[in-house]
Amino acid sequence: MSELNIGDKVVRLNRKTKNKIWKVVGISNVFAGSYVCESDDELLNHFHAKELRKPTIMEIQNNRRID
Repeated sequence: MSELNIGDKVVRLNRKTKNKIWKVVGISNVFAGSYVCESDDELLNHFHAKELRKPTIMEIQNNRRID
């Protein structure tokens, strides 16, 4: 797995998805190599580690992924 930890903020790399900031809340027991993430307006989701990266300071300030 990548260097993500529980509590880290992340964004999804896929630009076709919502550009929101997610929070890592756990390591998935359902899908190998995946994290469980939450956001303010959605239930828990499982994302593969390769789909995620830490947001930039600008993204955190704007509370969204900046493409």
